[in-house]
Amino acid sequence: MKILAIICARNELAYLRHVLPYLAGEGVEVALIDNGSSDGTLEAVAAGAFPNVVRLERFPYTGLFDLAGQLEIKAALARETDADWLIHQDADEILTSPEGWGGLRQEINQADAAGFNVVNFNELVMLPDDPDIDDIFINNTLFYFFEPRPLRLMRAWKRIAHLSHAASGGHELHGEDVCVYPKRMLLKHFIVRSQAHAHEKYLNRTFSHADLLQGWHGNRRDFTRNNLLIPTVGEGLYRLATPFDAPDRLPLPIARHFWEWR
Repeated sequence: MKILAIICARNELAYLRHVLPYLAGEGVEVALIDNGSSDGTLEAVAAGAFPNVVRLERFPYTGLFDLAGQLEIKAALARETDADWLIHQDADEILTSPEGWGGLRQEINQADAAGFNVVNFNELVMLPDDPDIDDIFINNTLFYFFEPRPLRLMRAWKRIAHLSHAASGGHELHGEDVCVYPKRMLLKHFIVRSQAHAHEKYLNRTFSHADLLQGWHGNRRDFTRNNLLIPTVGEGLYRLATPFDAPDRLPLPIARHFWEWR
């Protein structure tokens, strides 16, 4: 069965060096949309560093974070591909089985065989133990379970179901027949790599007018250097032995991100 992940990225090579080989190990091909990167992403793809990137699209950067534009390009690629299943994914995410690292293809295979056309994911926001260290696969063992509402990350779906993320900003899928696999997978969101990266990523981000008209990014519009300080202790914050592990059971969900805790 052919599975295609569609990823839009701008200057995310530090993540892509981990995420793309992980997907290759799961037998997942990638359509990469480059949003004006200047960090060597295009050069790495051209040099063959990521053989599972089967399509490269360019989305010019206008100085704005434009999720609506990203989703339009992703929808067009979804219509053009012959893949059996599609994955909407960001560059800072690893999608896994709830039992541990890997298992993405296996669970999609099982969902397909059982007649389901959507796989939902529970989001573990991964944070660095030491905010001064930038190494997600060594340092990011702290996590919280972020779930402001149930069934909010329908990230994998069967192409012939003709489902769409357009109305939800890439969260819920909508269409005539949404049949969700009852087993929830894990989405490990390595949201910031370090304290310096948190400030670099969010302090100067400006959103497109189209996104704001949709009411998106409500919890990402009021960043300050202070509220972006990465917590290393706190209620709702837990620790894994390694970033590759999974919790034995999910803790209670949190409806706000760490910068909203203060």
